[in-house]
Amino acid sequence: MTVRIGWTGLGRMGEAMAKRLIKAGNEVRVWNRTASKAAPLAEYGAPVVWLPG
Repeated sequence: MTVRIGWTGLGRMGEAMAKRLIKAGNEVRVWNRTASKAAPLAEYGAPVVWLPG
């Protein structure tokens, strides 16, 4: 069963946890205040959500 998950905070721990969720077959959308932190997960297949502002 695929679960949709939104993930904020892609520091050292957040990135590792989001990767595990993706590997487990979940749909993980990510956001981080610093866009460069989200780039590795985008390459891993996670859609990056950009919030206006």
